[in-house]
Amino acid sequence: MSAPFQQYRSDTLYVTIVTSSTGPVNKKIYLQDGKLCKDPNAQIYEGFAKTVPANTASDLRKLIENLRQEQAIALGSLEVPNKAFQLTTKARLQPGSIARSQDFLHHACSIGWLLIDLDTKGLPPLLKDMLEGRSMLDLVFEILPELLLSEILVRPSSSAGIINPDGLEQEVTGLHIYVKVADQTQSQRLLKLMHDRCWEAGYGFFALASNGTLLERSLVDTAVHGPERLVFEAKPNVLPPLIKRHIPDEVFSGGVLKCIKEPNYEQVYHLKMRPVN
Repeated sequence: MSAPFQQYRSDTLYVTIVTSSTGPVNKKIYLQDGKLCKDPNAQIYEGFAKTVPANTASDLRKLIENLRQEQAIALGSLEVPNKAFQLTTKARLQPGSIARSQDFLHHACSIGWLLIDLDTKGLPPLLKDMLEGRSMLDLVFEILPELLLSEILVRPSSSAGIINPDGLEQEVTGLHIYVKVADQTQSQRLLKLMHDRCWEAGYGFFALASNGTLLERSLVDTAVHGPERLVFEAKPNVLPPLIKRHIPDEVFSGGVLKCIKEPNYEQVYHLKMRPVN
């Protein structure tokens, strides 16, 4: 890493543990009037942040498994590793404190972790039909075979394994895939390439925003590239009568992802220009 990151090793991967001092930030899942409800994760504006090594997918899995309910992670790094910094808002910054922004959290100019956030909620019916009976992970490997050669950690969505009082289990609607990449500063570009490869494979669509704007979407969320962005991985608070079956994470050994093959941009362009139904 370049200055001011002299204390970092270029052959080591890091993540930042962010701890809230105002209470739990994990998701709450419960039944209300017979329907499954999820309270969203709280944001963290006050607390502490510390950058620590997580050099392998197994290391990252262990770190995530030990997160407390008031903790989340960011994939960027602070100026100094293994040091706890007081976290506050930009408006309340004091000497020695930090805000959760790109002024303080940075991607490594070397190997690091990239998050691929997959979510099938909100997919149009046609794409849901295309996914019927298919493993989401197998589909991603089919669209992006480069991942088969990379070291990755795969985690199911927080609601996966939730069992209703009638014994029916919630299906897995999302995955977090952490990929070891050669240059973490290329996170945004890599996600955009993956997004366009999804479009090329027929898994792109447009969503309608509340203001009427069309939003370009695919299986891959391109908005999660920021080094300051929080990833809420602590175990959810599941209220009775719901119970949660443990679904183990999957670790895949491999190398470092250096690049993603570019799609056929002409084909992608024409797919995006088709009339929206």
